[in-house]
Amino acid sequence: MKIALVVPLDFTAVLCCKIWIEDLQLRSDDKLVVIGEYFPDKNNYQEELRSWGVVFEHVPMSRHINPLLDLKYMWSLWKIFRKYKFDYVLNTCTKPNIYGPLAARLAGTNKILISVFNASSSENNS
Repeated sequence: MKIALVVPLDFTAVLCCKIWIEDLQLRSDDKLVVIGEYFPDKNNYQEELRSWGVVFEHVPMSRHINPLLDLKYMWSLWKIFRKYKFDYVLNTCTKPNIYGPLAARLAGTNKILISVFNASSSENNS
């Protein structure tokens, strides 16, 4: 089975999705591909992801609203989804949650998941 994890930045995958990545790797020998932008500093988070045994695909993403760049982002996702023919596409955070499902559906993927991280603590939810 082929699974895509679409994140805004490679840093997001390392910081927020490490447990998911480890769990997916323990459950089976599925091919996991993390898709995202490089974090703009000197750390090599994509190399850390590769050391965990996952494939990292770089897709430039604008953090601002720009219709042309957003269409380009969705087009880039679509090309990767077509290339790998994923069984599942898991999207995290705002732009991947908007454009990832559209690109995945256009590429023929039927099993599409979205997730939202809640940064607030449980103390604030009372």
